[in-house]
Amino acid sequence: MDYTLNLNATEIKIIPDSTVEEILQDVRTIVLTALGTVPMFREFGVDNNLIDQPLPVAQNKMAGKIAAAIMKYEPRARLKKIRWQQSDAADGQLKPLITIQIRE
Repeated sequence: MDYTLNLNATEIKIIPDSTVEEILQDVRTIVLTALGTVPMFREFGVDNNLIDQPLPVAQNKMAGKIAAAIMKYEPRARLKKIRWQQSDAADGQLKPLITIQIRE
């Protein structure tokens, strides 16, 4: 089954209600953590240093970085698709819509 992540969720459950909820929360944490910001685990997260890149280039690079991080840190999830929310180019934010499949 495919799941689209809600990257705007703010609740973190220490004990998720299900394995699916745990995996979705793990992937969300991976994607939203900037590389180098976790003490004692500096390689965790996604490198988001794409300042001054043209939008299509930044989107492609970020998609690759997200895919690599998910494969490395949450092997129970399989990345299906990354789309990008339309945003004002002036806000400087890439907002991915990530669809994953849970491996059984």
